[in-house]
Amino acid sequence: MERTDPWKLLEAARRWTSIPSRTIPRFDVDAFQAQHGLADFSVSGSATANEIVGVLNHPRFRKGKEADLLDPAGDALRKLDRVLRVGAPVEIVLPSFAGRPHNPAAHRRVSPDLGELYALQLLKNILDAVKHVYPPGLLFTLILDGRAYRPFYGYSDDEAMTYGADLEKLIGLLGARGQIRTVDLQDLIAARSSELEAMDTEARHAVRTLWDSPSFAARSDLVRALRQGTNTVAISSALSELYKSGRWSHVDLAAFFAEAEDITRERAEHTAFEYAVLMTKLKAADVIGSAFWGALRGTVHPKPSQYSPRIADPATTISPWHGVGIARQDGRIITEYEAVVYQDFEKYRAVFVAGDDAPFYYEEM
Repeated sequence: MERTDPWKLLEAARRWTSIPSRTIPRFDVDAFQAQHGLADFSVSGSATANEIVGVLNHPRFRKGKEADLLDPAGDALRKLDRVLRVGAPVEIVLPSFAGRPHNPAAHRRVSPDLGELYALQLLKNILDAVKHVYPPGLLFTLILDGRAYRPFYGYSDDEAMTYGADLEKLIGLLGARGQIRTVDLQDLIAARSSELEAMDTEARHAVRTLWDSPSFAARSDLVRALRQGTNTVAISSALSELYKSGRWSHVDLAAFFAEAEDITRERAEHTAFEYAVLMTKLKAADVIGSAFWGALRGTVHPKPSQYSPRIADPATTISPWHGVGIARQDGRIITEYEAVVYQDFEKYRAVFVAGDDAPFYYEEM
């Protein structure tokens, strides 16, 4: 993954013309699936829990460690055996696809793009592979968690609300309805609101005690991880106002940037703390586990006892919903922050699907 470079962005601004673009009447999903589907995969075996685990753990489909899924804390084999006895699809619950409130450095588009479509196709490939050994297959339940996170990230509750519906359209486009479905985490929280509110004070005390402990090394990692998504649009607007108005010479820039850094750090700290409180309550109330008690637990961040499916090219280091999809010349699809496109804008062409107000993807030229 290429890093965003502020100086390269300034150099790009000096030579800026426009990003080349084209509009296509519709996205050719048949060609897309022919290139990125499961055509070259073959496996045989009987419908046993171990055979299903073997497919899930194939390096093509797995991001985490092979041992993670079978960690005793996850009870995967017992759950699989129970599902196999009744011949039902194996459900994997995956908190993910957090949505795309506008972020000027990461992406302009608020609807899913090629990166999410590719992620869904990779999940469909896993579904199709499992059917080789277990015809009822899998059911991926995607727990959309972005709306639940918006209050502490600093985004309006009604912003980019079509994301879930747009994601469902992509699922339908791939022919994966009934195999991939979405559930909004906020709806699960609302159904347990009284219980979760009752434990808020205790959860905040527990997190604060841990938060203030010098031995809690994960605090800085969490703040750093959530800093990029924290809404700092007012700072971006302030910078734009400085340069657009031409009045920057009357501003103490050193003081301005120091203040901006303090505010960003403070906002990120708030986001991380509130995130930790919410996670503490969800875990204590077992909100997801009790709603999907027979399902295997999935994760986009590999950890023991959970299954981490590969939902992006290995060259991608951010989640598909955190950037823009890029079709490389070699046919691979990666996701980068849109600022990476801006700093080398001559290398890319923006591709719009008719009716889009932002690119569906960029292609390398």
